[in-house]
Amino acid sequence: KQMRIIHGQGYNEKDRRGFTRVVFQNIIKAIQDLIDAMKLLELDYVDDQNISQAQKLSEVELNSVANIEPWQVNAIKQVWNDHGVQKCYDRRREFQLSDSAKYYLSDMDRITDPGYIPTVQD
Repeated sequence: KQMRIIHGQGYNEKDRRGFTRVVFQNIIKAIQDLIDAMKLLELDYVDDQNISQAQKLSEVELNSVANIEPWQVNAIKQVWNDHGVQKCYDRRREFQLSDSAKYYLSDMDRITDPGYIPTVQD
């Protein structure tokens, strides 16, 4: 992917549409990694409702993700915006987390729009 971009060939719209599933899987993986790290670092969610949301997100089978369901979008936003999870993110050097996690998790509205087509940056 990077080589095509570097050498100026880029991706057409059809090619970029093909990356949608990968982007959705990256989002689920990122939130699951943060949820796991919350336990590892023994951090608490500020909003107790996010405990059950996090549990549901943890149960999502990553390889079966082809799109993000509306309940998942809401759960991801709620969990990501929890101050406890933000503290966890600030400690990301203590666990493994994709460098793109914040990019994706902070841009859920754009990425989960029905007409979403990944950009080159995505």
